[in-house]
Amino acid sequence: MSARSRIVVALCAATAATAALTGCNSDADDSSAPLVVPAATTSAAPTTPAAAGKDDPFSSMTAEGIVALAEADMRASKAMTVSVNLVQAGKTLQLKVALTAGGKCAAAMRVNGMSMQLITTDAGHAYIRGDAAYWRIAGGSKGVKVAAAVGDRWVKLSKKVLDRGSIRGFCSFNGLMESMLSDDDDSDSDAVVRKGTPTTLDGRQVLPLTERLADETDTMYVSTGKTPYVVKIEGKGGKTPGSATFGDFGKNPHITAPPASQIVDIAALGIDPGSISV
Repeated sequence: MSARSRIVVALCAATAATAALTGCNSDADDSSAPLVVPAATTSAAPTTPAAAGKDDPFSSMTAEGIVALAEADMRASKAMTVSVNLVQAGKTLQLKVALTAGGKCAAAMRVNGMSMQLITTDAGHAYIRGDAAYWRIAGGSKGVKVAAAVGDRWVKLSKKVLDRGSIRGFCSFNGLMESMLSDDDDSDSDAVVRKGTPTTLDGRQVLPLTERLADETDTMYVSTGKTPYVVKIEGKGGKTPGSATFGDFGKNPHITAPPASQIVDIAALGIDPGSISV
């Protein structure tokens, strides 16, 4: 499976409502404001050749070894942000998430005219806010009622909902790393990953690693500094063109629960919290 395909799998596992809308196939100090905004629609700056005389610090390493080193450093950072822009089933999906190895996570997603935001705190609590289009899907047979009752407020997710695993997996630092970067044993495992020539991406020197499959080309950009990181994965062609950008390594994000005044108890509104499919 290509790196880009693993991103799609990770996103499809994020929420049941999002999966339904995208067509995926898968079993500041103001805490009242959105903590993460949807990913920007502008494209990243193009890559340019590195300055003459720059040595390749990875010249003696294999592509697999470089990825393994970068992944180890990313895990050791214990915090990062991920911005994703994909086209899946003809629909554009945008995501931005900030997360830590300690369990804090703030995410925002926009797809097909629907948007949602998610917060998990280091205390293990989770909260979700969506627009009416999101709740009409996530609320199942009571979607219209849920959308009207919730409005633009946050819903505290019940333990029953959390224990289903999709939200925990999506906001898991190690889980997201595993989904996006680790190798697997499927039929695409024979695809060759080739090292490119050092270049610059957004002002940073990187080494591109390219994987070509039947109808798509995926490129992973690894920074060449003292602690190498995967800073971008870009895919062209295939069924899911798009990119994922990684950053803010080691920067602990400010993530807190929403104010109590902005949290709605849907059980008090006569809606079974367990009926919500997020």
